[in-house]
Amino acid sequence: MEKNDILISKTLSEAIKGQVENKALLELLKDKGIVTQKEYHQKFIEVRDKINTTSSASSLGISVEEFRDLMQSI
Repeated sequence: MEKNDILISKTLSEAIKGQVENKALLELLKDKGIVTQKEYHQKFIEVRDKINTTSSASSLGISVEEFRDLMQSI
């Protein structure tokens, strides 16, 4: 395998592992009556958006607050 193929394989493996962990956690929380599907989905979106904002700000070399201001000005 080429280096790129190995990297792609590892990335896909980690993505699948993350999906399985995510699904297992949701099922446990639902089974225990701790969270509903809707609550979980809302929290997932909140965390995803926070990660995306932080990542985008970092890649632009600006603070999260500066990134949010930038996005609001668009």
